[in-house]
Amino acid sequence: MPEKRKIIFSFDDGPAPIGALNAILRVLQKNAIKAEFFVLGSEVKQYPAETRFIAIQGHKIQNHSWSHPNLAKASEEKVKSELESTQEIISV
Repeated sequence: MPEKRKIIFSFDDGPAPIGALNAILRVLQKNAIKAEFFVLGSEVKQYPAETRFIAIQGHKIQNHSWSHPNLAKASEEKVKSELESTQEIISV
């Protein structure tokens, strides 16, 4: 029996804009598709209910930094701060 192929849908830099998020969530729900949402901590802080709704719908929430700086050029301290701040807020 051939192996089933899998695709992972991922969405970056959210949860805003909320109109687009709601449209995406409707399509995913209608088609019984689960996705991963790479969120920005600053937007999670601004839109906590929308972020929780992503998780309630059964999607995974992933850390995409606090403010989306170029982490390749950032100091180790900045990278740590960006990731830890975001992890803290999405863990709530």
